[in-house]
Amino acid sequence: MNRATDKLPLLFLGVVLAVMTALMWGPMRNETATVDETTFMGGGYAYFKTGSCRMAEENPLLAQMLIAAPMLALDVHVSGQAQALMESRAVSPVGWRWDVTFAPVGQLFPDGVNWYHDSVAEAQFFGKILVYDPANDAERLLFWSRFTQLLLTLATTVFVFFWARELTANAWAGLMAAVLWAFNPAALGYGHLAITEPGISLTYAVAIWWFTRTVASPRPRNAFILGALTALALQMKLLALILMPSYVALLGLWWLRERRIAPVKQLAKLTGLFLAGGWVMTMAIYFPHCAPPPPIDYGQARELRVPDWFTTFRPLLAPGEFAKAVTLKLLHSQVGQDAFLMGQWSKMGWWYYYPVVLWFKTPVPLILLTAVAAALLLRRVRSAPYAALVPWAATALYVLSALTSKIDIGVRHVMPIYPLLAVGAVDQLTRLDRKWRIGAWAGCAWLAAVAFSAYPDFLPYCNVFAGGTANGYREIIDSNYDWGQDGKRLKQWMADNHVDHIYLDFFGTQTAIEWYGIPNTRVDAQSAQQILQGYLVVSVSELMRPEWDWLRTQRQPVARIGYTLFVYRFP
Repeated sequence: MNRATDKLPLLFLGVVLAVMTALMWGPMRNETATVDETTFMGGGYAYFKTGSCRMAEENPLLAQMLIAAPMLALDVHVSGQAQALMESRAVSPVGWRWDVTFAPVGQLFPDGVNWYHDSVAEAQFFGKILVYDPANDAERLLFWSRFTQLLLTLATTVFVFFWARELTANAWAGLMAAVLWAFNPAALGYGHLAITEPGISLTYAVAIWWFTRTVASPRPRNAFILGALTALALQMKLLALILMPSYVALLGLWWLRERRIAPVKQLAKLTGLFLAGGWVMTMAIYFPHCAPPPPIDYGQARELRVPDWFTTFRPLLAPGEFAKAVTLKLLHSQVGQDAFLMGQWSKMGWWYYYPVVLWFKTPVPLILLTAVAAALLLRRVRSAPYAALVPWAATALYVLSALTSKIDIGVRHVMPIYPLLAVGAVDQLTRLDRKWRIGAWAGCAWLAAVAFSAYPDFLPYCNVFAGGTANGYREIIDSNYDWGQDGKRLKQWMADNHVDHIYLDFFGTQTAIEWYGIPNTRVDAQSAQQILQGYLVVSVSELMRPEWDWLRTQRQPVARIGYTLFVYRFP
């Protein structure tokens, strides 16, 4: 590898990073908080202020701390109700519901709030009233919390460049891989939000890359670092649990290719060091919350829905706060969540959901380049080096794991495959002759054109297979399309059209609607049938529900705000 020849690709990498930043900057400033963002912001902020994980217990702590860190340098007003929730002086008697009520903690827990109480309702509500407190500059808080995730997304671009360059010994290949990630509307759409996807997209790829190095050079230091990197990925998003079976499968692939593996004694030692690295990293993040969960009697465990395995292994589950986060996420995955796909609704999802969503949300040039690269790999799979197989195998293992998911609400849950595919595809494409390499660069230019044409609506982007972005809602919704991001545009539309009041069914943060001072009356599908005069605005994630069939079939919208808000006029 000639370092002198790296200068021009590195210069172009800087251009790619600048353009990527510019493309995300506008949406960062103008999109209303999406459904999950305020929860993560509030969870991290509450931890910094109280040292308690209670407002941040269903999701990894580190991700929420990174999101909320800029808020510490800003003037954040905390209302009395928010303060009571943050300090666990008020709790909700119900969980997993939106229409929650809160009561002084003594009414439910005379001796203080029970450690096992599921605070998901409190955390969601707390984040909303904290960020969109009338005394706060919510847009400023949101922008800077999003900025930390933009940096992680840019770091993924840099990492993809260096991994592809290392794999191919070609800096131009690294640049191509960076382009395939940087101009993917999914990376641009989710990469600027204050959510967990930017962090897992980076750390998952780093962990897979380091695993390749560890297998090739099974030294104690490498195994320990691998454990730490795996824990770091888990602290970004708990979907990184997929790494564990993936390592086993990738190790098996190594044995099939090389017909050698470390002796059992050495393998046991390396496994121990791997576990130690993960444990040390997790303990460091959760310090000083390093103790296992407190004891709980059988009756309380049943009342609070604590699994039997949790109480059985309780003394070993340290740190307890992390064990609780994993358990809550597993419980959530078991109950499922309302999901929509191609005109159908399901509580438990579809096994084919993520392949279909990837087909609809991935730009056509990226699909074509990936397909060509996959065909090339299949032709030379027997001779391909192990390091070239790893990104593809890791992608396949991730998607296979996703097939079992009962939470089918967005392509963002498979975001970690995009950096892997960028590296794996470029490794194959750059092995072609000059004419085909020019074709690959033409595909990159096409992808960049798609990104520019999608601006600023990266979040709802859909390709032609879904009918294009304008019609994509007929196939996929929720965080694939409408995540409550167009509240600010709603206010602008009302001002431009001199509309002083609306009836509203909003699939987003209602506190944001109130913060913007949008005069509205909340309605549902049933009460909306009583409207005699005025404007009705319905988020498309609500509009596609069966109870709104009467509106979709009987009336045509008079306007569309962004891609997600449909406006109807009565009479």
